[in-house]
Amino acid sequence: MAILARTLSKQLISHIKELEYTRSNMEALVVSGHINIPDIERVYSGLYLSLFTEFEGTIEDLFLGLLSGKYYTNNHNIQRILQINQRI
Repeated sequence: MAILARTLSKQLISHIKELEYTRSNMEALVVSGHINIPDIERVYSGLYLSLFTEFEGTIEDLFLGLLSGKYYTNNHNIQRILQINQRI
């Protein structure tokens, strides 16, 4: 059974909230002097890469999911124009 494509955005938002929670915790540690600036910059890099990877994966899942029929949308401007038969 096909899944509403909107669920992908909800999953992405959930991931973003988790990353924001981590960022907030790290900021508190910087303010309290428990983490130095070079370390927090590395944390920011990791958070950014995690967000970017999740975003790219969401776009890929959406595209392939709409194409294969795994996901559907109520937007009538989006239509599948080809059928993909999966081989096992």
